[in-house]
Amino acid sequence: MLLLLLLNFFTLFGVVSADDLLYTFCNPDINYTQNSLFENNLKHLLQSLCSNTSLSGFYNTSVGDDTENQIYGLAMCRGDINKDVCQRCVKIASQEIMTNCSSQDAITWFELCEVRYSYQPFFSSMVYTGKYPDWWNNQQKNVSDPDNFYKVLLTLIGQLSVSAAFDHKNMFATGKVRFSKNVTIYGLVQCTRDISGPDCKNCLDSALGDLKACCYSREGGTIPSRSCNLRFGVEQFYNSSSSDIAEHVQSQNGLLFSLPSPLHITLRHLQNDVLAMEGMPFMDLAIIRAATDNFSDSNYLGQGGFGSVYKGVLPDGKAIAVKRLSRKSRQGFEEFKNEVILIAKLQHRNLVRLLGCGIEGEEKLLIYEFMPNKSLNFFIFGSYGYMAPEYAMAGLFSAKSDVFSFGVILLEIISGTRNSEFHLTEHAQTLLAYAWKLWTEGKELEVVDPLLTEHCPTVEVLKCIQIGLLCEQEDPADRPNMSSVVALLRSEGSTKLPQPKQPAFSVGRGIHSSTEANPSENQLTGFRLSSDVMTSEVTHV
Repeated sequence: MLLLLLLNFFTLFGVVSADDLLYTFCNPDINYTQNSLFENNLKHLLQSLCSNTSLSGFYNTSVGDDTENQIYGLAMCRGDINKDVCQRCVKIASQEIMTNCSSQDAITWFELCEVRYSYQPFFSSMVYTGKYPDWWNNQQKNVSDPDNFYKVLLTLIGQLSVSAAFDHKNMFATGKVRFSKNVTIYGLVQCTRDISGPDCKNCLDSALGDLKACCYSREGGTIPSRSCNLRFGVEQFYNSSSSDIAEHVQSQNGLLFSLPSPLHITLRHLQNDVLAMEGMPFMDLAIIRAATDNFSDSNYLGQGGFGSVYKGVLPDGKAIAVKRLSRKSRQGFEEFKNEVILIAKLQHRNLVRLLGCGIEGEEKLLIYEFMPNKSLNFFIFGSYGYMAPEYAMAGLFSAKSDVFSFGVILLEIISGTRNSEFHLTEHAQTLLAYAWKLWTEGKELEVVDPLLTEHCPTVEVLKCIQIGLLCEQEDPADRPNMSSVVALLRSEGSTKLPQPKQPAFSVGRGIHSSTEANPSENQLTGFRLSSDVMTSEVTHV
């Protein structure tokens, strides 16, 4: 432990020595000749790396014009050290590689930097070659609860990996999570900046997969590789002035483990580094910020109920839609948590799927699958006027609820009027009430947009009005299913249609007590939602 503390002290205060060497690899298959042009080019390359790397912490270049003796090189310093320490580390690493290697392909890793060169071009190419410096890793003590320690470690490193992959400037992340009352786990990940974000994520995922073989049950460990590096420990080993992007993991884990036991909570590391439980997936706020470019205007999709919606892209390239609930919302965490659990259980083929959620301070976020053709809201103005009465008033919906919504759309098309705006007119409270009133008075053509009467046969228009009213009937059992609606629309003008019953005219803006039902896919489902979250469910086009 004393040696580890000394190493940490040297790291934090910028003292670099040859003792910080982790691993050196010299390809034994291809060596260069002493005093050759290749060796001369190598000296110039290493000198260039020493001079330029400290400017930004990363530098790559090549030396030589002819193919036979051209050499490519790269140096990277750890993201939490200053320029002077970086320059000293690269200098010592260059001396190490010149002294102990005569290969045309070599790399050396120090605690605070790495230097690599090769006769072959390797820039922008991700290569994972994880090394385990046994002398370093074997110094670490064993933990008392290795299984749970390892699970929490995977969570921390997984979140850091996503953050580093999205940090296009530095590709570096540090963080910590409290494992127990007296134990905190610290983590650090970094990628070389010549590779892409997805490649960085893939490299760190590979290192993550090697953690068990490398350091299972240990209090600390490190895995250096050609394109990425990883380290963890129970003592802080990185500069405290660098920002910890995963410092809030503790509070999220606390929330996860405080949830009710019937959910059968299982914390596990998933692709895209989503923290998930059965029924309530969590996504790190750092992931969401990176995916949306910190909610930039260029990713703004529009305004939904009680929040703005942004497009985002996860590390694997999956597109998402993020709804950022208004900070003015009075909803607390418990209410938000309960509603997200219900939404997560809600399955319906016509509803956009909830992928996860995030909460930190005043931020409350819902993450949905992205719809490239925009939501139905873009085309039909997606509000309370389309809700079937059983859904709006009791939280119950089925395929017949969709039929109701279709009927509203059909009447909007026929009338050229938005149902959501019709309450402003003197004719009736809703478009549905107005259409029914005219139908019963035999004046149904008065609801039709004049453009339709000029270009469409009257018999077809009347048939569409009747079908729309059939879809609007208050009792779901009275409404036709969609296959019947299609058949009626295709029927000849002489076909006799059923007579519609009076529709439900009023669709409330609040949700009252719901009837209990067992949730199942595409079946009648009951749940409660407040107005803060209710309008997050958007149907597909």
